[in-house]
Amino acid sequence: MKEVNCLYCGSNNGDILIERQFPRHKVCNNCGFVFMSQVPDNESNSEFYEDLYWKEHHHFDGIIKDYPVTNRQKSMVEWLKKSLDSSTVKLLEIGCGFGFNLDYLSKNTGFLVQGLEISKAGVLNTEKAFHIKCTHGMLEEYKTDENFQVVVLSHVLEHFENPLEALRIIHGLLELEGYLWVEVPNILAPNPKKTMQNWLAKEHRSYFSMNKLKGMLEHVGLEVVFEEEAHFCRMLAKKAEDSKSSLKIMNEKVSVLKAIKKHYYKNKLFQIASKLNIELYKGTRA
Repeated sequence: MKEVNCLYCGSNNGDILIERQFPRHKVCNNCGFVFMSQVPDNESNSEFYEDLYWKEHHHFDGIIKDYPVTNRQKSMVEWLKKSLDSSTVKLLEIGCGFGFNLDYLSKNTGFLVQGLEISKAGVLNTEKAFHIKCTHGMLEEYKTDENFQVVVLSHVLEHFENPLEALRIIHGLLELEGYLWVEVPNILAPNPKKTMQNWLAKEHRSYFSMNKLKGMLEHVGLEVVFEEEAHFCRMLAKKAEDSKSSLKIMNEKVSVLKAIKKHYYKNKLFQIASKLNIELYKGTRA
């Protein structure tokens, strides 16, 4: 394990959100960003994602061809069709999992899609179930001569050891005026169906607000053109010619702590409603 500073502003001054040995998430006292303060070494982390993540976290195993269509996938198609109308659009999904998003995008946009995935099972499923090209590996080690009109990051950015560096790499993969579609869990609206102990997951090194996600995107040279906020932060950003010289620092610590306190009561309400067979928070997934 190693100690890390705030992944947004670099400060080493933060408070623990939940007292436990691991994972330990801190909220930065300088900017309010939430990050995992103790992380596994890179080798251990890679081994986990290569072999265990999808089976342990999502209970996926074997070849899976059928999947439920989500509002997230519908949003991808809607926003991308508004912005791009060419059937020759090249799209790369980073962390494509078992290929469900890529299959849906291919069928509903006609884009030329491919994936990058660290999980061996995910690569196998993407290629065998959907016949879509998928490269095995990590973004930081990805080598290609191609540029893409679209890159997709669907609940992936929060897993990176250095999200800003990941976004810089993605900026370099995009064609001029290319687009990044990105969605992450929203720290200001945690999933009320989960306790905070479960929602602050061991796989998530970062928890974003809309302001923090937009700040990182703008800093690396991506201009937000569409955005949506719920239990997630969802944005479509266009590649700009120039990056911002400095990150916008807005301290959201008070808002984060209020959101976590509010979540406690919403989760208790959900637990009571569940015992009474009353459905609350329909459709909440992030």
